[in-house]
Amino acid sequence: MTAGIPSNAELTRIAISPDDRVAIVSARYDRLYVLDIASNTATITIPLPKDRSENLLIEAIAHDPTGELLLVAATAIFGTNNVEGRLYRAGPRGEGLVELSAARGAGRWYKAIAVDRWTGEIRIVGHNAMTTPTIIYLHRYDDSMRRLTTLNAANTSAGCTDGTWANDGLGGRGLVYVCGINGITLGVFDSTGVFVNGPGFGAASNTFKIEGRPQGDYALAVEDGSTSKLSRFELGVWTTGFSALNVGHVGMVNLAFSDDGARALVVGNYTGTAIRMKEYRHGFYSASGLTDVAIPNFNLAPWLGTNGVLMSDVAWRPGKDCGYVVGGCSGVSCTRGYLVRFTVLNGRGC
Repeated sequence: MTAGIPSNAELTRIAISPDDRVAIVSARYDRLYVLDIASNTATITIPLPKDRSENLLIEAIAHDPTGELLLVAATAIFGTNNVEGRLYRAGPRGEGLVELSAARGAGRWYKAIAVDRWTGEIRIVGHNAMTTPTIIYLHRYDDSMRRLTTLNAANTSAGCTDGTWANDGLGGRGLVYVCGINGITLGVFDSTGVFVNGPGFGAASNTFKIEGRPQGDYALAVEDGSTSKLSRFELGVWTTGFSALNVGHVGMVNLAFSDDGARALVVGNYTGTAIRMKEYRHGFYSASGLTDVAIPNFNLAPWLGTNGVLMSDVAWRPGKDCGYVVGGCSGVSCTRGYLVRFTVLNGRGC
């Protein structure tokens, strides 16, 4: 348990400030918690400003490359296909949070914030309200103007949920995207300004999350079909399906790299009596490069896990081999949240 965070609040997203002082954690809807890392106490609760009683589904939290600001992407939900993208800006520890009203996207879901640590470019990844055809939107964020200044869009065969930056194989940087809602599209918006769709249905399975290695050389995505796999995008080439790294079971949800790119932690759902987690090591894109680091006996105290629990996000502390995993559930029969600290025993000290 963490003081200041209700035990029944499902936690879905996390970002750690570049100065390693706080972790910004979101509930599924409407609010952020600011965790003081040194004391392990949530010292501040920040409600997201909204117009009326709409639900604000928090989709992404990220710092800019300078470490001077925090962005929060959310979608205001008024009905099944009545949505509006919302973008919020704050200081690196959540201070002074405001909505950027000029960045609202009517009829759009804002799903991810893609920050390029090399170029400084920031894109908001989203899709339309699931009308036909399905459209991916890439909005460029300009902090000097406090608004989204450029829009690129293309038709896809599925709703797009995440994006990251990686070398595109053309000598530049590409925005690599994954789309897994009601179908499958993998692709890259390359450095020449072209959408290039990669493997689709039949060659890959539903894919919702992707993470670029901080060094920029490749990205890994969680592909969850009959068996979870780690698909790879490297220099314009996708490795998917039977050629992808097989995790060995279904239920993996998200992943994040450590800042030195040596490791990634892949997190998943509750099954049996454990929470599924795997450690991936750079340079070992094979089963031997995965280590099972599941949390056993998750059904017992202090976890008291049950069916429906999953870990939604993971973040590493800067310069260290440790961090946090967040998750929980918010169904009728399961309402709880988890903030889990992890440490690599043979890694950089915390």
